[in-house]
Amino acid sequence: MMISFCDATIKSARNTAAATLILAGALAFAQGTAPVQDSARGTYQAPLVRIVSPVNGAKMQQNFVQVRWELTNPGVSADASPTYRLQLDARETVTTSATDYTFNGLNPGMHVVAIDLVDANSTPVNGTHAEVRWEVLKEAPTGPSTR
Repeated sequence: MMISFCDATIKSARNTAAATLILAGALAFAQGTAPVQDSARGTYQAPLVRIVSPVNGAKMQQNFVQVRWELTNPGVSADASPTYRLQLDARETVTTSATDYTFNGLNPGMHVVAIDLVDANSTPVNGTHAEVRWEVLKEAPTGPSTR
């Protein structure tokens, strides 16, 4: 159904830039990120930080989550070991140069983690913001009875 919507939207787009924005937006939504506009060129590119896991909209039963991400263009960072800033919900931010981090003590409900590549002054690098949302279930789903 999503493909039909995108296909119809792209066919109705009047130029390549609009079609590119539609596709970048659809991909970004699926990955929990946003497309980045290059205003000098009038083009859009995929986000520079891509969250690998968890997937956007996941439903989990455990009270922890291991978040994994990747830098899709390592040349955007001047450092050999880029620094990332993570924030889960309203918790304190975490700064790391790793590309994975485990958050513990999650309560049931919806959660969101945001990741930004930051420079030496802890300023987010443009185009590197990524987010993912998931839900921790209140109780484990019940399987078929074995009585």
